[in-house]
Amino acid sequence: MAHALDFDDTLDEAALHTGVAVIPAVLAAAEASGTANGEQLIESIVCGTEILGRLGMGVLNSPGDWGWVYTSALGSIGAAAAVAKLLGGDEDVIWNAMGIAYSESAGNCQTSTEGTLAKRLQPGLAAGSGVRAAELAMAGLTGPREFVNGKYGLASLYFRGEYDSSRAVRTLGSEWLIDRLAFKPYPCCRAIHGALDLVLEAVNAGKLRPETLRSMRIGGSAGVHKDLGLPLEQKRRPASLVDCQFSTPWLVALVTVLGRGLKVQDMGPFHEADPEVTRVVDLVSTYSDPRIGVLEGAQKAVLSFETLDGETYETMTNAFYGSPEDPMSDATLIAKFDDCASMAETPLRPEAAAAVRNSIMKLEDIQGATAIREILAPLRRG
Repeated sequence: MAHALDFDDTLDEAALHTGVAVIPAVLAAAEASGTANGEQLIESIVCGTEILGRLGMGVLNSPGDWGWVYTSALGSIGAAAAVAKLLGGDEDVIWNAMGIAYSESAGNCQTSTEGTLAKRLQPGLAAGSGVRAAELAMAGLTGPREFVNGKYGLASLYFRGEYDSSRAVRTLGSEWLIDRLAFKPYPCCRAIHGALDLVLEAVNAGKLRPETLRSMRIGGSAGVHKDLGLPLEQKRRPASLVDCQFSTPWLVALVTVLGRGLKVQDMGPFHEADPEVTRVVDLVSTYSDPRIGVLEGAQKAVLSFETLDGETYETMTNAFYGSPEDPMSDATLIAKFDDCASMAETPLRPEAAAAVRNSIMKLEDIQGATAIREILAPLRRG
C-alpha cells in the first residue's frame, strides 16, 4: 500500500524510494517481535535507508537503461539490513541477511511500461524478502558477502559493470542519506516533478494560460524523455492510472489546466478527463536536453513554451520541490498525511489520523516495547 499512489519518499540522486521497502519491513518485524521501542525503530530505518540508498548511488545509469526498478531490486537488501538490526543481529548476521536477500533481488520496469498494478507490488515483495532474509540469518543461515562486487554480484550481473562503488561511499560517515530524502508534493513519478514545479511557477506568474498556449516542450535527461515522454501519442492518451502517473505530457497539461499542484483526488480515471486537458496535452512534447546528465533526471528539468501571440518563455530548475535544497515544511507534510489518510479505503477519523501522526512525530520518546502498538492501534480502530 505504501507505493500504491506513487506518493512515497525518493532519494533523487539514486532514482529510488527507500521508505517503501524499508519501513514496512521494519514495522512488520517490530510488530511480530513485540520488543522494539521508538529509538530502535528509528535506528533500524536509518540503517536500511543508508544501505539501500548507497547501493543505488553506485549505479551509473537510469532504471530505464537496464530495466531494473532499483527500489525493489535493491530494496530487499536494505530491508534485510534494517530488520536484522532491529532483531538484534550482530555484524555477521546483518551481512548474512543482506547476502540472503540478494538471492531474491528483483523488480522490473515492464510493470510500468505496460501500466500495470504490479508496479505497486514490487516494493512490497522486496520488503517481505528482507524480513525473510533477516529471520533466516538470525537462525544461522549464511549468505554471500560479495553481493555487490563479486564475480556474480550486483555490479556485474545486474548492472553490467556500469557501477561505481566509490560513488556509493563517497560521503559515508559524513552524511546520512536519510537527510537527503525528498518528499513528493505530487502523487506521480518523481522525475516529472521538476516540470510541474516550472509549470506552476509560470502559471502563478501569469505567463502561462491554457487558452493562450500554442506549444510547450519539456526537457529532461535522456532516460526521462524516453521513459516518461515516449511514445508521444501513448503518453498523450494514458490508458490507466499508472500510465497517467508516468506521463510527462499528461501531467503537465493537467497542472496547466488546473492552475495548481496535483492532489491525490486529481489522479482519477483517465477517461473522465476534462476535454480542455485533452486539448492542451496535444500541445505538449518532451525532448532530451544535453544540459541534463543521465543521473540528473530527478534533479533538473526545462520548460519552454510559445503563446498564440508569438511570445516565448524558457526556464530551468536544478532542484525539485520537496528535495533537501527546496524542502516541504512540516505543516505541508502533515497536510499531505491528512490528505492521504482521508483517501484510505476506510478513511481514518480525524482523531485517529492525529493519533498516528503524533506517535510518529514523537517516536524517539516512546519507551519500552510499545512503539509499534502506539502507531498501529489507531489504524485498527479506524
